[in-house]
Amino acid sequence: MGIPLTAILYLPIEEASRELTSKLLLAARAALRGVQVVLGQVWLMTANFDRMPRGTVLFKGNNLIQHRNMRQAKRSGHFIVSMEEEALGVARADQILRLYDDKIDETCDVFLAQGRFHRDVILQRFPQIADRIDVVGNPRIDLLRPEFLKQYDSDRDELQRRHGRFILVNTNYSAGNSTLGDALAAYESSTNTIIFRPDDPIDDEAFRDLLAWERGNIREIVRLVRWLENNGSGTTVIIRPHPSERFDIWLQAFERYRHVRVIRSGGHMPWILASAVLIHSGCTTGMEAFVADHPAIALRPNDNPWHSCFLSNLVNPTVADAATAGRNALHLMVDTHQLQEARPAYRQVLADHITAIDGDLSSDLIVNAIAKRQPPGSAMQGWQPLPGFFESKPMSPIQRAKMSTTLADIETEMTSIVAALPETEAVKIREIGKSMFYVST
Repeated sequence: MGIPLTAILYLPIEEASRELTSKLLLAARAALRGVQVVLGQVWLMTANFDRMPRGTVLFKGNNLIQHRNMRQAKRSGHFIVSMEEEALGVARADQILRLYDDKIDETCDVFLAQGRFHRDVILQRFPQIADRIDVVGNPRIDLLRPEFLKQYDSDRDELQRRHGRFILVNTNYSAGNSTLGDALAAYESSTNTIIFRPDDPIDDEAFRDLLAWERGNIREIVRLVRWLENNGSGTTVIIRPHPSERFDIWLQAFERYRHVRVIRSGGHMPWILASAVLIHSGCTTGMEAFVADHPAIALRPNDNPWHSCFLSNLVNPTVADAATAGRNALHLMVDTHQLQEARPAYRQVLADHITAIDGDLSSDLIVNAIAKRQPPGSAMQGWQPLPGFFESKPMSPIQRAKMSTTLADIETEMTSIVAALPETEAVKIREIGKSMFYVST
């Protein structure tokens, strides 16, 4: 089904490191279908909902904050669609449902699910939206196909030139080691969005389990790094903390280790591809590594219930202790035969959780879903701001760190994306505000 040339798609972005490249791919696929796309920092876009022509707004989530922003956009006449970025890599129903506000069905017009499991979970909670949900995958998975992975070749080669062959350790402990401060600050942030409900005994217990899970993982990751330092025959270990974690804690812990480096710079995919093997303890990057056909190991100490929450633990070989993880990683550096033999079984597990791993791009499925359900476009042939449009808005240091980019950077990244597409028509980009851009053909 074609999309009217007058359609407008708004893509607010909160965290560039996770969202920007996939949203640029989605923007390119929509623009090549004749859609006018505006993408950029969520805070400026939200301030301008009533100062922009009516269109479709694709939100990254469904929690209380997203619900409030949706309500604001809806009052301004926009059509509301949601993905759930935080669900990518989540394998358990109760944890997916944490991400959905109780009244989200009253505000969101169309729900996009990443797979059959995700769809069925949402429908168990909101059976009334059965005619408003589509299974479309996630455009971040599109970027793991060989034609898009090529864009990382030069960065991968440079990392390998600089660091040689190395083992990559990715961490993801944003509750106990949060950039917001201590665990209490992380808990308050979660209760503000009602991901964890305040004064709910079940949620209190779940958060305590999460902290225990993180502490157990941290202890075992530290043991792993020490084991590799002492038994790795000089193998370099790169630790990359999650962007939501305090970096200095890891830096201080290993600053005297000869073969260990703690680094945060750059996107995560070039680092994964440059590594000989990735080790994690429930990080989504383990699942991404699997899709990209790259060796990865899940370190899963103790029997904490949070281990079962993460899809990466279901599609990577798991080990229970640091020494085994270290030995397996050193073995995978020279022989991946057993891992390749296990891929079909892992792939079968993944297919129930994430669709569009091959075949049609998730980006195209999203555009099709919006085309099928959105109201007719306006008569505007070229997007223009309405009176009072804000070209900039004060941002906190955290907001600037999350989403701040330039036209030159956007154009460079878009060029790499479009080069992997079969179409040859150029995609044009115009800056319309601070870290906010208009994309068309």
